[in-house]
This record gives sequence, C-alpha cells and structure tokens, in this order.
Amino acid sequence: YKSLKLIPELVKLCDIVHIYDNTNEPFRIFKKRKEIYFHWENKYWKYSDIEKLTGIKEYHN
Repeated sequence: YKSLKLIPELVKLCDIVHIYDNTNEPFRIFKKRKEIYFHWENKYWKYSDIEKLTGIKEYHN
C-alpha cells in the first residue's frame, strides 16, 4: 500500500496518466491529459475514493 501513497506525486509529474481498476475487467477510473483531469465511478471506486487516490479535486467531467 505504500506505493499507492505515491500516486499523487506521479500524477503531478506526468503529462498523461491512465489509472485502471482491474477488479473484474479493466475499467478506467482516472485520466490526466496535460492539465485536464477526468474520473469515472464504478461499483468499487466512488468519486471521493478516486480523489483520495490521485490527490486531484477538480475534474473536467
């Protein structure tokens, strides 16, 4: 779980980031394109959980 705490730093450093939930099948929960952020809920990840994971609070969608 230590590596999950580094995700906000990784998101800041990268121009493009895609994060997938692979619980059953790959489902994208987060995308960063330059300074534009997107997130999608599923039954395992709520918006608030994705915000905690990424450290991002403002999204385009």
